[in-house]
Amino acid sequence: MAMTGGDTEMAHAKGEKTGQGYDTPREPLAGNPPSILILDDDPDILYAATTLLGRNGLCAVGVATMEEALLQMERLPIRVVILDLIMPGVSDIAAFNAIRERQPGMPIIISTGIGFHNIKTEMIRAPQVYVLEKPYSCSALCAAVAEVLFDAVDADREGG
Repeated sequence: MAMTGGDTEMAHAKGEKTGQGYDTPREPLAGNPPSILILDDDPDILYAATTLLGRNGLCAVGVATMEEALLQMERLPIRVVILDLIMPGVSDIAAFNAIRERQPGMPIIISTGIGFHNIKTEMIRAPQVYVLEKPYSCSALCAAVAEVLFDAVDADREGG
């Protein structure tokens, strides 16, 4: 499923840098909100996205490397991964496969600035894959995450 981002850049807000990446700037809402893992090598995107999602009641963790992402997937109950398509040190398909090997049904939002047509066919055809084109707006990011979480709730209700 494709989602486009729009041309508004994400606003910067105060967040908290930790040793493992960027965490939400405040305590998430009660009731164990879904954890969102953002894997992107751009620190400005990590900062803005984790802050924005945190202010909307989600537990968002941003990391800059595949190794950090895999550690967080072991540590936290991740419900959605936002994956930057182009990362240093790992190919797009290797990153995608590493996530799916750890958690086969994990919904993945592929974040790309190089266009939908450059995403490998096997990634697009895989279940639970969404696309968010860069640059994306704050509302596009929130809408993408909400759609993925609602789809997951619907799948749980249907027993799948």
